[in-house]
Amino acid sequence: MEVLKNFATINQTLLFPEGNTLVTRSVKKHTYAEATVTETFPKRFTVYDLNEFLSTVTFYEKPVLDFELADNYVVVSDERGGMASKFHYGDESLAYIPDPKKKIALPSTEVSLKLTEKDFKRITDIARIQGTPELSLHCDGKVLELVSLNSKNSSVNNTVLPIGKAPKKSVPFTFIWKIEYLKLIPGTYDLAVSKEGLSRFTHTEFPVTYHIVLEANGTKYGE
Repeated sequence: MEVLKNFATINQTLLFPEGNTLVTRSVKKHTYAEATVTETFPKRFTVYDLNEFLSTVTFYEKPVLDFELADNYVVVSDERGGMASKFHYGDESLAYIPDPKKKIALPSTEVSLKLTEKDFKRITDIARIQGTPELSLHCDGKVLELVSLNSKNSSVNNTVLPIGKAPKKSVPFTFIWKIEYLKLIPGTYDLAVSKEGLSRFTHTEFPVTYHIVLEANGTKYGE
């Protein structure tokens, strides 16, 4: 359920394909997420409001989902019987439908590192306190830093968190994300970044991966 709750923050509408691999994309196309979940879905269906669906399912102490009663809804009930909820499927045209022939991938990988849960939480927490909307991965060729900032207003308070030595190439760079796009399941990630404006966050414990677009303003590599 944690994956589904997280996906609901990216896009409220989700296509459930047959099987156990889920893919979603934000409406503005800045975030693409893919996960393998423990549940296996016996048929293809779409949920328009994922939060409502999750609230319905978790309302029951031991929920059971019956997909066989109809083609246009699923029945949610408790394994002990009694009350049951009919949840109608949404319009599939409103959901993101991945093209199996177009697998998303980084065009190149200039920087790769391990982003710990502790470091990510510390810098995003202080960013929210200070009201800074962006997160930067910055390197001067010697030190690697996470920076909370507003790339459009240098007078805004910011915070710098050193996280290690520069990567082996020792090339100066600044990669910037909008913090509102970094809706990640808590944990440590293998982070890979392309100078072409795309990044990949791969969870080190769970089978979930995010591809997130970088901000063009302020992002640079080798300058």
